[in-house]
Amino acid sequence: MSSRTARSYAFLSIAAAIVTIVLKFGAYLLTGSVGLLSDAIESCVNLVAACGGSVGIDLCCQTSGCRTRLRA
Repeated sequence: MSSRTARSYAFLSIAAAIVTIVLKFGAYLLTGSVGLLSDAIESCVNLVAACGGSVGIDLCCQTSGCRTRLRA
């Protein structure tokens, strides 16, 4: 897998986490359910993990010059 493909998957993961947070928070605003608010806040962990993965891929490419094959 090329670094470009790995980066695109990382950014897709970040985008999916943001969309999930927005949808869950929107559902909370519509329903007033504290459970949905809690779930939206918990989804922030997924966003942090996706950002960490993206940083990890970038660091790997910088140190290895993108010669290393990245696996999904």
